[in-house]
Amino acid sequence: SGRIYKAIIMPNIPGAIVRPFVPNYPENILEVIAPIYLRGTLNLNDGDEVEVKIFLR
Repeated sequence: SGRIYKAIIMPNIPGAIVRPFVPNYPENILEVIAPIYLRGTLNLNDGDEVEVKIFLR
């Protein structure tokens, strides 16, 4: 199980943040999902930082 939050992946890509409830899951890692391929669209590689606006309500 886990928790899902609506999000905007900057500059303006709708998506969500998934926080899985898994034992020993690193607290500093977020799972980001979107309707498009983020790595290709934003030219991302492992370890790249991405600005994300998370909506908690």
